[in-house]
Amino acid sequence: MNTSCRLRSGQRGSAMVIALFALVLLTGMGTAVMFLGQHEARTSKAGLRAKKSFFLAEAGLEDGRMTLYAANGGIEFGGDLLSAAGIDGTIDFDPAALSFTYANGQLTGLSGYNDDVPLRAVTALPSAQSPGWYAAFLTNDPLEGISNTTDSNHRVMITAVGAGEDESVEMVQAILEPFQAIPPTPPAALTMLGPDPAFFDNGNSNAQSHSGDDCGVSGGAYAPIVGTVSPESRDEVQDDMNRPMNRPDNFTSGPYTGEDTVADLTDLSDPIVNAAGHGIIDPVWVDCPSLKAVIEQLAASADYYCNSHASSCSIPSTASPDTVVFIDGDLSSTPSGSYTGILVVTGELVYRGNTGWDGIVMVVGEGRLLRSGGGNGNPSGGVIIGAIDPTPNGPPQDRSDWCTQGTDGFMNSFYDASGGGASTVQWCTGYINAANAVKSYKVTNFLQR
Repeated sequence: MNTSCRLRSGQRGSAMVIALFALVLLTGMGTAVMFLGQHEARTSKAGLRAKKSFFLAEAGLEDGRMTLYAANGGIEFGGDLLSAAGIDGTIDFDPAALSFTYANGQLTGLSGYNDDVPLRAVTALPSAQSPGWYAAFLTNDPLEGISNTTDSNHRVMITAVGAGEDESVEMVQAILEPFQAIPPTPPAALTMLGPDPAFFDNGNSNAQSHSGDDCGVSGGAYAPIVGTVSPESRDEVQDDMNRPMNRPDNFTSGPYTGEDTVADLTDLSDPIVNAAGHGIIDPVWVDCPSLKAVIEQLAASADYYCNSHASSCSIPSTASPDTVVFIDGDLSSTPSGSYTGILVVTGELVYRGNTGWDGIVMVVGEGRLLRSGGGNGNPSGGVIIGAIDPTPNGPPQDRSDWCTQGTDGFMNSFYDASGGGASTVQWCTGYINAANAVKSYKVTNFLQR
């Protein structure tokens, strides 16, 4: 064999080795890719199972929230917590103690909560391909202790679990609070926010009266007739009441009369605040940006909205006690008749003596309320006046400059009841609560366990 033949033979041998090596390498890579794909598929499937169980738990949370609202619909949760505690009256629920039992891919039992009564018992969401289940439990919130059946802060917690046929389980928890259109109203028939009022005049009609007795019923609960937010404002209102203008001294609230029915709602030691026992004013009412946010929310969610700069505004007939009527700008004259709900006016409100309003009247923005003309219309519930708009004659929808002037954003409010006929301005929690009814239970904190 010559030299060239030997070279070609060696080349063929080297090519064969390289080919075999490449084949082994490609086979290994293919096997690795196959195993990687299987692993990713298994991982993806496990992730999908976990997601499905999470969505089932979320469904249980929402079902539990709606169930609680349908059963209660109010502010207090004490009765619901007692029901959840079961026969022994003690909430024993511990998420870590829950145990799930399966048979042939079907959830057959859930245990570990002793005699507690689930807010939503095990509920199936049937599916031809992949069934699932959820359940929800009610406890108190962690601040008060989840086993505590006394609700003092109007907060509870729902724990919901979701389970799939492959025995995957996820759990979520949420703190619920009642959602209302406005925060708890000041405990007074008439509240004047901000520094010393620019003007306070209780009117010259001897037939007109002011009552801090709840819904006019003497001998029961009572509150200040005029509430302020500083001792200086309280003193100014009392001085205005006593100035020599032949104004009748027709203020009665429980055992208090005259100027003693005026209180500083931020001071728990104020005599009538202390005696009435309602506590001090909610912080929202003395924090201008928070109050502005309340007004903007009411404008966005109002049942009736009117811009007085664009058209003439009046008050529609209100069929529901929690109707929200929002007037952006001035309301130059309220119509005769009786109305219910929440009335918000950002400009000047001229309240006629023959208008009755059962609920909450908020004159927040320009902060000017005038009651004029005879009549026996009764503003019953609560009236709140706050001047936080430094340019009230500007576009009513533009609230960018609100809370930018005055004392902490508040300027001098204005109340003039030079008319009023035989009407009675009175504090009435029944009308306040009906106007500010709980709309839903909102989730304020959420946790995936």
